[in-house]
Amino acid sequence: ALKKSRDAKKKRQQQSAVQREERLAGLRQQKNERTAMETDAQREERLAGHRQQEAERRATETDAQREERKSGDRTRAEKRRASETEEQRRARVEAEQIRRRGVSAGRFDSSELATPSVVPFDALRIIRIPGDGNCFFYAVCDQLQGTPLETDAASLRHELTSRVVQIMPELIEQGFVLPENADFIVDSSFSEGTYVPDEVVPLLSRCFNVDLVIYQENGTVLQYCMSPLQPPIAIVRILLRHEHYESLRFANPIPVSEPIVDAEEPRLTQQSAGHFGARPAQERPERIIRPEAPAHNCGPMDRACDQCGALLWCSETRNFCCAKGKVKLPSRTVPQVLADLYLGRHRMSAEFLTNIRSYNSALHLTSLGAKLRLVPGWCPSFIISGQLHHNTAPLFAEDSAEPHGWQVYFNDRELESRQSLSQKVKPELLELLQTLLHECNG
Repeated sequence: ALKKSRDAKKKRQQQSAVQREERLAGLRQQKNERTAMETDAQREERLAGHRQQEAERRATETDAQREERKSGDRTRAEKRRASETEEQRRARVEAEQIRRRGVSAGRFDSSELATPSVVPFDALRIIRIPGDGNCFFYAVCDQLQGTPLETDAASLRHELTSRVVQIMPELIEQGFVLPENADFIVDSSFSEGTYVPDEVVPLLSRCFNVDLVIYQENGTVLQYCMSPLQPPIAIVRILLRHEHYESLRFANPIPVSEPIVDAEEPRLTQQSAGHFGARPAQERPERIIRPEAPAHNCGPMDRACDQCGALLWCSETRNFCCAKGKVKLPSRTVPQVLADLYLGRHRMSAEFLTNIRSYNSALHLTSLGAKLRLVPGWCPSFIISGQLHHNTAPLFAEDSAEPHGWQVYFNDRELESRQSLSQKVKPELLELLQTLLHECNG
């Protein structure tokens, strides 16, 4: 058997180009005849074996082998597309679009158009979306405002692509994605500013349990993808024209049988709630932490004291401020150096006003103290639990610790200690403020 194999290989190497092409044509004809004669079960068994072999091969390949395979696939695809005619290109593009959109949506029939998710195009208005490669995600985020799925475009892109990666083997097995296109689809979906592949668009309804309705420029429905979960969490209506997605909102208030009440979020109007027609409106339950305190209005402070000029409310007596002129407090003058720094008359006013908080921190006697509660999310918050208070340090700092607060006043290296508290302060200005502080409180 080994000798026969070597002889056959040697014979093939001695063939001319014409003989080789005749041999390959015969092999292709035999393969086509076998394929045409096989039953559906045999064909499914053969394809399942091919998919299993491909999955095993990809699971064991290294990063270098994977990159080499992807490069080879791209090169072969470019050569194949470069040699095709204009008619072949149109046929390929049309067949690819039918395959992509047909497998995912199941090509809805006329009865499905009666669903509340599909509304007349005349009842919608177009919300312009920037065309920077992320238009699909911006349009979807505009539709998800006021729903439990509300997010930003970058987060939506990452989350949708991550879920597509998880179900990619299933998509390949169903024939929705070709094995040689899987890596390109994932890479394009993760890349910011790159147009979303057509295979990923209909998967929005499957991954997030939303009804996705895509309209064409002529007002007809191009694609309708129903959520696996009914009723859906949200309804996404977008417009596709010239490979660009835009958001669609209702031109007029949505006719509903009952008003949608939302005590927590007034911005969640009937339009953003995503319901249309006879779909019942639901009242969002209120989460009351504590009863609302009764309001009390004291009116404007429009009464001025004849003696000191203090503004008073109508219910306050004139003895409240200065006891009808009997109490006179001496005016406290601002030190000239400090006034010049504030009013821009000093040569270091710009430095002082720019880093005024740093100088204030370097000269403070106490520090703010509170029990903080960290809240996860995109917007950082400063939440205080319990009492807000001021911390005072011991009179003298420990030998191994840097002095802070009022400890620097009992240190021979006072200026150096203060400067170490902040890197933004300048020694010259800090010394000027420190001297002023000693003079006013000496």
